[in-house]
Amino acid sequence: MFDLISLRDAAINLMDLESDPDLPDETIAPARVHALDLYRLYVAAWGALNRCTVREGKPDPETGVPAVSVRRPSMGGFRRDPDYPLVLALEKYDPDTSTAEPAAVLLGRVNKRPVRVERVDTAAEALAVTLGEVGRLDLSRVAELLGLSNLQSAAAALGDLVYSDPQNGGRWTPARDYLSGNVRSKLDAARRAAKLDPAYLRNVAALEESMPTQLGMHDVRVSLGAPWLTPDDIGAFLTEELGTTYTGRFTIRRQSHIGSCRRPFDARLTRRSSTAPKTCPRSNFSNAGSTANDLSST
Repeated sequence: MFDLISLRDAAINLMDLESDPDLPDETIAPARVHALDLYRLYVAAWGALNRCTVREGKPDPETGVPAVSVRRPSMGGFRRDPDYPLVLALEKYDPDTSTAEPAAVLLGRVNKRPVRVERVDTAAEALAVTLGEVGRLDLSRVAELLGLSNLQSAAAALGDLVYSDPQNGGRWTPARDYLSGNVRSKLDAARRAAKLDPAYLRNVAALEESMPTQLGMHDVRVSLGAPWLTPDDIGAFLTEELGTTYTGRFTIRRQSHIGSCRRPFDARLTRRSSTAPKTCPRSNFSNAGSTANDLSST
């Protein structure tokens, strides 16, 4: 325990120094050497910090992948220390071979002020740089990185990596953003824009290729107790499928791993047809057969 506490204090001091990217390496070096020495002393006496036993359980019936559990030693109660994860991060550990080595932070400077990129070789790299620097597409920065003279050349160089968004005033948008989200709305807008400007035909083609498969009513499974399923929805389902209406009051009992709740609602329940089904079809509610257990008359 004493060795772990000493290593923890040295790691905290090293992290504090590393957090300042402008601090000279010469100032940090003594703290790094001290932490590395403490780490090696601990490993020599007790073994790897991340030593563990990996055990496989029964395979998952759906995926066939076995459940994996990892057991670690208590380390004299040190696992309850708030900085326990920090100490483990001082080591690079391979559970397959049970080999360990010091983490990069114990071997050299890891937190440095970013160096501005001056030139890249491809349009994809230019796009990645702009997204990393400002979080959005900056065509002027792309042109600078690729050595191009104007924004039009930058957009042309990016090709299918970007699209002009007619819903946003024709603003150039990365493909990852434009071809995701509400693509149906975007496709309608692209088709309208293509009637006025054929340049948007590429948008239409790309959006049609990205369109998700339309789900049918039999592809949607609804379970009683879903948080978005209201008592009125359940009442309407019972009325339609059981062919009954009733004047009374029901209570929906909803249970989950975090608690349960009761939600009353008024409904009419009287027999509408002698040929109406007497059970709820599973095609609409995956556990509708348990309706009698979830609804109780009050």
